[in-house]
Amino acid sequence: MALEPPADRGSSPRVLLVEDSKVNQLLVQAMMETSSYPVEVASSGEEALQRLAVAPYDIVLMDVSMPGMDGLQVTRALREAKDGPNARTRIIALTAHAMDGDREACLAAGMDDYLTKPINRRELLEKLALWADKGPRA
Repeated sequence: MALEPPADRGSSPRVLLVEDSKVNQLLVQAMMETSSYPVEVASSGEEALQRLAVAPYDIVLMDVSMPGMDGLQVTRALREAKDGPNARTRIIALTAHAMDGDREACLAAGMDDYLTKPINRRELLEKLALWADKGPRA
């Protein structure tokens, strides 16, 4: 599986990382540094919704557990805003929750995929390539 954005897309998919932990922000940014996926960071669920209301993104990497508005709440709000610029954007959960039912809860909230922490670079880039190839949700 390709680990880089498809060459025929014309431009790299825009990625928004929603993560409250500065350490995890730096880790994911470092993992993506040698890829050609540009990544922007939102440090909270509220900031994510503000960014998602005005700028289009192709993929959102969404931390599930954040203070205030968590990743599940952000995802539900985004999916309910059917006419926003990111209502069909692909969302990949980033979570330390790996118990039975956690993946299903993320998918039920409207996320498209699920990655557990600690994040593996190869898995991260494979998921990005997979969802970049699929385009927006139908």
